Amino acid sequence: RRDGTPRFAAILERQTDSISTPEAPPAPAAAPTVSLGIISDATPTVSHLLMAHPAHASDCWRIIHAGVNQGKAFNRIPTGAEVRLNPSTNEITWKRPGNAPAPPAPAVKAEATGTPRPESNIVIGVIGGDTPTVSHVLKKNPVYAPSTWKIVFADVNSGKPFTRLRPGTEVLIDPETLELSFRRPGGTSAPVPVLSAAAEEPLGDMAASGGASGFSERLAETVKSFIGKPYSEIDCYNLVINGLKRQGVRYNGHGGLRERLENIAEMEGKPRNAYQNGEGLIKTAGRELYSRSFAAIQSPAALADEVFGTLRPVLRKGMILSFSTPSRGHTGVVSRRNGEWTYINSGLMDHRVDAGRITRRVGEERLRAEIGNWFRLARSRNEPLKVTVGTLDEAKLKGDRVASVR
Repeated sequence: RRDGTPRFAAILERQTDSISTPEAPPAPAAAPTVSLGIISDATPTVSHLLMAHPAHASDCWRIIHAGVNQGKAFNRIPTGAEVRLNPSTNEITWKRPGNAPAPPAPAVKAEATGTPRPESNIVIGVIGGDTPTVSHVLKKNPVYAPSTWKIVFADVNSGKPFTRLRPGTEVLIDPETLELSFRRPGGTSAPVPVLSAAAEEPLGDMAASGGASGFSERLAETVKSFIGKPYSEIDCYNLVINGLKRQGVRYNGHGGLRERLENIAEMEGKPRNAYQNGEGLIKTAGRELYSRSFAAIQSPAALADEVFGTLRPVLRKGMILSFSTPSRGHTGVVSRRNGEWTYINSGLMDHRVDAGRITRRVGEERLRAEIGNWFRLARSRNEPLKVTVGTLDEAKLKGDRVASVR
């Protein structure tokens, strides 16, 4: 009909009005948080508050470095701010004095704005007297003492000149990254740049002054005592470990080297056994002198000659030499016999310096030939190869670090 359309529209409008709009679901309740405390002179950082909290002290660094807290400006929390933790997510928030609680703004990166990052380092002690080393300083600090070795061996502190700190040098730490820095006596208020040992000394001088220590010499002689043992009784890594044990290094048990290696790996989110190899020992308890990765190996013999030629001027008895590919790894100790550089290891003895049949056992092989073996192996498997050479630090291995006398 002529008036059908308006009448239908009116009916539809009345029906629409009668349909109730569903209510929005209630907003989820805010996640419960607990107060960690107030930022103050006595507790100037989030880590201070966590370490002082009876329920969360043991998880301090796991909480701080949790993904949900990445990029948060912990170094900008003002004095008087209340810091809170969500135990279910590990998220840290804080309430500025007089303001409502709100998650902190992300840290401003200098690369993005050109603005220098605010000074976040705090002084934790001074070298000298009863704190002659960095580890002594950390152990005397109530906040960082439980994490002393995790901090010292952290990647961010790798290669720093711990053994060259003069009395009176202030030790500083960034509570957010755990990076250590140092301020020399009479220096400015900003920490001085930290150079790696490799930047301060030529490779040859490093090997001559620190690489050929009495400890390393003795290690080379000690592992020789295992020559002839079958591989089934002692593999390449355990050859080195047994040599260290005979040098007085405690490997097993609470506080032993193995536990410290596992703790470092766990702190970095790696498998607990990640550093239980030659490369890991050098990284966490020694000084790396040479490390190079070869991605595409076309001429194994030429590359082996190149590596051996580079290493030969700096080789010393007792150095650790490690090979690694994605599918396997190997380690052993550099030695010398009848004027020739040798490699004491456990495996297939196909380049023995003494006469005898090829067997799988502990033995002494020609170093140049063993380097060539690994380049040929990597080439045959179409895998990259990493070669690492370094010395082990007796003080680190035994759980402390001492300043060198120069």
